[in-house]
Formats: sequence, C-alpha cells, structure tokens
Amino acid sequence: MKKILIVINLIIILMIAVAFKNMSNKKSIYNTSTVYNMALNGVDEKTALLMIKHFNAIKANDKHPKSASIWFNKDILHGIVTLLKAERAYAISHPRRGATDKRIGVTDGFRIYFACDSSANSYPLSTSILIVATKDSGKSPIVCRSGRLHHDYYNHSISTGLFQLGNINGSICYGKGQCTGNKLYKLCIPCSDDPTCPSLPHGITTLTARKMVKRFIYHPHAINTESEWFDIGVLEAIDTNKLYDGFRIYFSTHLKDKKDTSDSLKDSFVIVPTKFNQAKGIDEDKFNCETAAWYLKFYRHEYPFAVTGPGQDNGELCPNSCN
Repeated sequence: MKKILIVINLIIILMIAVAFKNMSNKKSIYNTSTVYNMALNGVDEKTALLMIKHFNAIKANDKHPKSASIWFNKDILHGIVTLLKAERAYAISHPRRGATDKRIGVTDGFRIYFACDSSANSYPLSTSILIVATKDSGKSPIVCRSGRLHHDYYNHSISTGLFQLGNINGSICYGKGQCTGNKLYKLCIPCSDDPTCPSLPHGITTLTARKMVKRFIYHPHAINTESEWFDIGVLEAIDTNKLYDGFRIYFSTHLKDKKDTSDSLKDSFVIVPTKFNQAKGIDEDKFNCETAAWYLKFYRHEYPFAVTGPGQDNGELCPNSCN
C-alpha cells in the first residue's frame, strides 16, 4: 500500500513539474534563450549596429547620395505586423512590477535607419535601410508628436514566422527611371490622384510626398538625419486592408518650413501602400483614404496628433527624437 502511495505521489509531482514547465514556457516566449537578435528586415543585430555606425561616420562625405525606394511584399508586411502585435500583447499582459506608467516597455512601433555596408568607402554610397522594433520608454523630455521616448530592441521570438520567410530585406531600387510602380517620382500639379482624406497621425498629401522625394533627388546634399520613428499603426493600417499587396519606403527630404524648423529640410522616409496592377504586372503606389479610415476607427485615441492627407510620413526624426 505504501509503495502504491509513493508511486502516486511521484506521478503527481511529475505532472505538477510538467505543468509548471509548460506555464514557464508560455510566459517566457520572448526571453533571451529563445530569440533572434535581428532587425525587422533580416539583418542581425551586430551587423546592423555596425552598418548604422559606419554610415553615420562617413555620410558627410557623400555629397550626392543616391535616391532610392525599397518595396516590401505582403508576406513581409504581415510578418512584421504580426510580430510587433504579438510582442505588444505579451508586454501588455506582463507589465513591469510596480510600474505606474503601464505603457513603458510595451512595443509601440519601429524605427527606420539610413545605413550602408560596414566596409563601404566609395561614393556615392549604396545607402540602404534597417527597420528596428521599438518599445515605449516613458515621456519624452523634448517636444515630439507622440510625446514619448521609443527605444530600439532586436530580440524577437524564435517562433515568429517573419524570420522563416527567407529574404526579407525588401527590393531596393536606386534612381527613378529604372523603378516601376513608383508614382512619387512623377511630379504633378495638381495631382488627380490626391484625395482629400480626414486627418490622421502621419498624413501628408500626395503632392507633398512627391515634392519631398523630388527635393531629395534634385537638391543633392549629405544625408542629415540618422533615422525616423513611426508607430505600429502605420504598417498595421496597410496590412489590415486586403486591397494592398505591400508597401514602399522612399528616401525623401522635408520641405522648407519657416514656422517649424525641427523637420525643415531634414531627410526622412515616405511610406506608401502598394497595389498590384494586373494589366501592367507591377506593384504600384496606391493613394487613397483607406489607411485614414483605419486610423480614425482604431488608433486615433492613442495617437491624437494629426495632420491631413493620404500619405504616410511625419514620423519623429533623429537627431531630435533618437533611440
């Protein structure tokens, strides 16, 4: 009888241990033993940091930087959004002990960096980009649109589908004549494809976006910023709509602004949703108010700053709002 009780007790202890282990695994899906240390477009953290550092060290010598646009397909878009949303949900469900500000430590968006190969030493540089996830780090001591600090992080769950897609660097195109579907390279006044949309956080008109891209191309100068931050909703709004097949990021330069000098003539990125044009067989920029409608319904309460238009820009630039 005693032997039977001992066996039963051992079985119970074993079951408890297995259950506890499973609970621990669920709670720690983002711990350091189960992560990729990667930028969101597939560059490992060590390499990414070297690329950013090297670019900032030599960018002043690149007086005529190449214009570029980078296109990401629907699978990559969805992979990035799914990852960020999962990490955001996990952080919300596991708040820091004793934290009075529940937003701190929560995944809130991504930062796009200008970067180049760490061995690059000839000009013009083949400048590329890195997309890095960010977490909320509390109230910002400087004036910025979100009013928050956003710190980079590279550690992501090994179970995520994003890093199983293969090449997630995106398709980069230098210059403008060789690029297909890139409507922002064509300047038009007025623009027939420039809808009047309700206000939204990152909205700029199509005409403004075209002018910003044109300024980067036709007013050559060394790139004067490091990165630009966007909230998670920018990509989530595009991913939510089945109309789009991806998104495109353009190198651009803010227009001269005498009233607000913080972004005036600063280099930046313009993000545009794309739609596949079956007749032409290309992925074209799509300008409409779909993302604006999404923002108004789901995101306006969290990011109340707003301007008008269908484009996606007006992120937070570094220097000024840095990591």
